Amino acid sequence: SKSIIHNINGYPLDNTWDSIYNKLYLCLLENNSPVLYNSFNSISLYPCDSYEFTYNHSNFCHKSEKISIWYDWKNPDNCVRMNNLKTYLATFASFEINSKLNLSKRFNCVALISTYNESHRIKDCLSKLEKYCDGIILLDDGSSDNTYQLASSSNLIVKIKKKRSMFNDLYNRNILLKIVSFISSRWIFFIDTDEYLDCRFVNFSHIMNKCTKDIIGVWVVNLWDAVDKYRIDMNSEKMLYNTSGLWLRWRIFRHKGYMQIISKNSMHFTPVPYRSRHYISHLLLIHTGYLDKQQRFKKFSFYKFQDKEQQASYEDLLDAKVQLRDLNSLTEKMLIKSKYELSYLNDLYIKMMYYKQLNVI
Repeated sequence: SKSIIHNINGYPLDNTWDSIYNKLYLCLLENNSPVLYNSFNSISLYPCDSYEFTYNHSNFCHKSEKISIWYDWKNPDNCVRMNNLKTYLATFASFEINSKLNLSKRFNCVALISTYNESHRIKDCLSKLEKYCDGIILLDDGSSDNTYQLASSSNLIVKIKKKRSMFNDLYNRNILLKIVSFISSRWIFFIDTDEYLDCRFVNFSHIMNKCTKDIIGVWVVNLWDAVDKYRIDMNSEKMLYNTSGLWLRWRIFRHKGYMQIISKNSMHFTPVPYRSRHYISHLLLIHTGYLDKQQRFKKFSFYKFQDKEQQASYEDLLDAKVQLRDLNSLTEKMLIKSKYELSYLNDLYIKMMYYKQLNVI
């Protein structure tokens, strides 16, 4: 078999990693195995370890190919790590590193944010987020306004601005994951600029101490026409994670080194780079992106143009008659109830898929 060994000192080389990930991902798609896909949703590479992946598919290659990867992402020499970080960041249009950044520090939770023309809300977003995340990494996807200049926080570790050719959420999130691989932290949290944590249900210390869990689910509600009303009859592209207007999203995960998300879609994918030991929390994210009619029409037009795979119908964004609920009426007991409802539905779905494979149903 053919053996490829890559020794990468300090920072990821895009051409090398993209080649490896593309080969592995194509193999998973061609095998068309949900179990295999779930177990290899991404490849997490731990410091100073060696990994081997072997695959064999007649339509992909004529013989087995073994890929061994050794990636030293946590170089004990902080000067080398900083230089490597700067080398990678220099490939973008602009970047800034917090002058107080100490690479020997281990952060508790680093938030990853991608923005585009969010000058009207970026300050408020970072101000609310810094209460719960001691580190923030921000990617500006080529904004034409002054979002990048306004993005400021004492907890902002790194911010970069890239040139925008087209929207690709997968590519942007993987850039953020590459940057955070230089930073030592316990947890990573993907959050959007038009979201904020409901202070009534924030118990980060409880979640951060979940030593037996790797991926944390959070609840999301969509504000509609008023800051104290959320919609409860809105469709989700992931129906198994939707109950009574509460959407479950996997957003927080344990830092395990250099990681990338593998998905056939450029948007509407699960933004976690691996599948392992899930826990549904009582955290609640307030989504403001559908707050008024103008924002909803703008989102509708954007999704219809960008979603080439047509993963969902976005017509409900234009609905005139909707069912709303008072945000203040939402309690922790309701979150717990929804948690058990979704657990039941998920177990039922898994059983159905199992019996379907056996041609029982």
